[in-house]
Amino acid sequence: MARTKHAAPVAPAGSALDALFSARSVAVVGGAPDSYWTLRLLENLALGRTRPRAFTVHPHGRKVGSLPCVASLSDAPVPPELAVLVTPYAQAPALLAEAAAAGARAAIVVDDPPAGAAGATFPPPGLPPGFVVAGPASLGALSPARGSYPFLGRLLERPPAGGVGLVSQSGGVAIELLRTDLSGRFGWSHVLAVGPGDSFGAAAALEALAADDDTRVIGAYLETLEDPPRLARAVAAALRAGKPVVAVRGPDRALPAPPADQSRAESSLSAGAESAFVAGFLRHCGVAEVPTLEALVEALAFLTHRGVLHGRRVGVAALSSSAGRLAAAAFRAAGLELPAPGGAPGAGGSAPARKRAGPPGSNPLDLTGRVLDRPGDGARLVRAFAANDGFDVVVFVGQPPRGTTSSDRRLAAWVEALSQGAGKDRTAIAAQVMHGPVPAPAADPARRGNPVLAGLGEAAAAVAAACAAGEALRRLAEPIPSPAGIDPAAAGAPLLGPARTLSEPASLELLGRYGIPVAPWRLCTTATAASRFARELGTRVAVKAATPDVPAKAAAGLVRLGLDGDAAVRTAFHDVTIRAQALVRPERLLGATVMGMVEGTARLLAGLVRHPRLGMLVVARRADLAGAQPAVVARGCPLRASEAYDLAAELGLGASSASAVDVDALANVLVRLGRLGADLGAIVAAVCIGPLIVAERGRGCTAVDASVVVRPP
Repeated sequence: MARTKHAAPVAPAGSALDALFSARSVAVVGGAPDSYWTLRLLENLALGRTRPRAFTVHPHGRKVGSLPCVASLSDAPVPPELAVLVTPYAQAPALLAEAAAAGARAAIVVDDPPAGAAGATFPPPGLPPGFVVAGPASLGALSPARGSYPFLGRLLERPPAGGVGLVSQSGGVAIELLRTDLSGRFGWSHVLAVGPGDSFGAAAALEALAADDDTRVIGAYLETLEDPPRLARAVAAALRAGKPVVAVRGPDRALPAPPADQSRAESSLSAGAESAFVAGFLRHCGVAEVPTLEALVEALAFLTHRGVLHGRRVGVAALSSSAGRLAAAAFRAAGLELPAPGGAPGAGGSAPARKRAGPPGSNPLDLTGRVLDRPGDGARLVRAFAANDGFDVVVFVGQPPRGTTSSDRRLAAWVEALSQGAGKDRTAIAAQVMHGPVPAPAADPARRGNPVLAGLGEAAAAVAAACAAGEALRRLAEPIPSPAGIDPAAAGAPLLGPARTLSEPASLELLGRYGIPVAPWRLCTTATAASRFARELGTRVAVKAATPDVPAKAAAGLVRLGLDGDAAVRTAFHDVTIRAQALVRPERLLGATVMGMVEGTARLLAGLVRHPRLGMLVVARRADLAGAQPAVVARGCPLRASEAYDLAAELGLGASSASAVDVDALANVLVRLGRLGADLGAIVAAVCIGPLIVAERGRGCTAVDASVVVRPP
């Protein structure tokens, strides 16, 4: 690459953040007097501790105020360390190369790419190693921690500095969050409006924040996952550094179209499930997802002051029964538990004091009437309630004190009593029913830094995010299961070759090689062999035509169920094989699969799907619920045991159903599916078990049908 007159090499930046925030000179390429983005950028640069030397680059010499203006980067008065391209997207590749040749270490590309252009041709090849490109569709970045503001959005004031880093794939969302009144609850370390690009995109920005000393908590707004493997590594690095990652997911701007040759097995597992796949992948990575931007702010405030949580049991004390019921509904909807207090508190004063306080009451605890005229009694009751060992988090629901009236003093006493009762074993917070101004934690030292959260739904989402972050941290230390007796090479050898759908017998054999329980079965080529095997089983059986060319056997009339006796089995064998002969070539009909019938409590559709962006996913949905098609739940591969139990809980088969459903057996199957996906993901496109029968507790989990799609990448 040819060098300009400023050819003296610039030492590479120590990190992407250094390249963005340490620039001593900024070239605004395409800047003009009437350019909104140029004017906003110059306003923001003036907020910095050290104002960088700025100049514009415009072929017609259109000056902005008193700033120098040159026709091209090769005429720059000083080597530009940061180039901001306020130009049409089509000009960006050539300008990036020119900026790098002029000595720039980073660039911000503002314009949106045309449809289909992002990622395919951008950034251009040949840029120096370590050259940072934020964008396209980026508004740049700002760093209150370092006092640097190369940002193109309009800031109403200098954002507060603190320990929260933000990655946003929308400049508009970043601006809204920066304008939010945080009431001193937290401040920003760095805010990176990266756009949807794949150079310095969301994954690279998360990597930078994970390694940054100024950042303690990370928030994100995501619209597309441009590099899922890198994002997973970045989140893991952040968690290892003790930094929880909380995200809001917007509409995905890069939904992949299903493959044209998608098999029935793949479509059964993935129809309409793209959002669930992304959600499951993010959860597998360790990202705590919240539903709204308001919930993101509350979660960041909670994590800043209280850190992650290690339990989901919530106790709620409310100023009214209605507020308590609303809070309880919000916390349960967020996946949290509200156990009954039960028993004596585990902390919070001597036995006589606990006796005077009276019973801790129900959950939620209603303070109406009984304590309004006796503030001291209310404080004792709240303290005893908060001290109960059955809770991990205790929440006081009501408007926070905002003055010095008797009512404010009463509220302050109760909030303080909540913290005293919680002690060191529980987290205590206050939540107000409605949105509105909230006091900063530091303004009320009696609460020991516990934040006030605004809005019941947002408070519940914040607590759930702190729980999810705690689970993600613990999961890092959890070993990835490696079940004994699995030989991936031997299991994969029969799958080598062209793309195809395996027959049911071949699919069942693959499951068996991974230790996934399968109903007793045998491939039979004659009616006599079928009836003999049925007698050996001594139970009712199913007879299914065995051919890889008709995956929907039941719909084609190639399945007979609940057969008992030689005559019934023989008749079924002849019936399904004759019907199959009319549908497939003779050499593609292998005979009939005879399988013992299995009963259970729950029926699932479960398996693996190879997603074009996210890789191999363990996928499951209920197949025994009436009404609309149940939602899909998903996780990445391989699957840890705790994730398997989480997935079962999302299916409605979690701890609350443990007495009726063998969740342990289901978790074992899901873990083994995850191992299969991790081992053979390069040649297996999908595995569909339909159905997977989950029996009562202690009775196991059994696959009664399977279809495996082989499609090497």
